[in-house]
Amino acid sequence: MKIYKCLEVPTETPPSGCLNGGFGLNNGTCICPAHYVGKTCETIECLNGGTIMGSVCGCTAGYTGEFCELGYIILFINGYIVDNTGTVELYEELEKTEIQVSDKTQN
Repeated sequence: MKIYKCLEVPTETPPSGCLNGGFGLNNGTCICPAHYVGKTCETIECLNGGTIMGSVCGCTAGYTGEFCELGYIILFINGYIVDNTGTVELYEELEKTEIQVSDKTQN
């Protein structure tokens, strides 16, 4: 009978080198949680075209969430941009294909 060794048993406490919730094996290797990569789980993994900005993800239009994992829909209603991020912004139509966003809010 052959016995194959797939992974070592995790250590009781992660080695000090594992970051972002990664856990270590007895051989010092880190097993990283979802959305983290690297030898010590040091690099965040942004989804849907997001880019790393320091220690957070900068999401592309149409995506939100810690790792840009959540899609959302932008609606234009009565001169306002409404989306599921909790923000409402005033916009002015310049041409049929361009929209200017203002950072001013109406009270």
